[in-house]
Amino acid sequence: MKILFLDIDGVLNSDEWYARRRQKLGDLSHLDPALVARAGEVASRSGASVVISSAWRMHRDLEELRAVLGAAGLRAPILGETPVLSDGEPDGLNRAAEILRWLERHTHEAFTGRTEPVRAFAILDDLPDFGPLAPWHVATDPAVGLQPADAAHAMELLGVFA
Repeated sequence: MKILFLDIDGVLNSDEWYARRRQKLGDLSHLDPALVARAGEVASRSGASVVISSAWRMHRDLEELRAVLGAAGLRAPILGETPVLSDGEPDGLNRAAEILRWLERHTHEAFTGRTEPVRAFAILDDLPDFGPLAPWHVATDPAVGLQPADAAHAMELLGVFA
């Protein structure tokens, strides 16, 4: 199993997108279809499933996130979401702890035969400082969102080489 941990703001949208769309933050239609398609291509080409790590999971249930991302053009399977371990301002270290918890739970499940183990993963996120998960973190620039070089880096982490 390959997993793409996906943040939303700063990855699937950008400062330029907000300026062009002039929509309020929190409006579910503010996803940039080109960036959503790019994330979908990463998942599709690598065979990865998506796990939502975005703060959006704190205010929307998984089915709503699946519907919104699907409507925006994401065709990758959304396997689930990371647990929420902090109700404060999101930062990279908190996000990394949440991803580690998800990975620990799913590694344990692999040994009980309920799922296959995670073989590779990548983290698409605009937050800095992922501590022990830094080697798997693809840091996007929130001014421009997920760029082709970011997508290529994520695919390499997921075992796809050009």
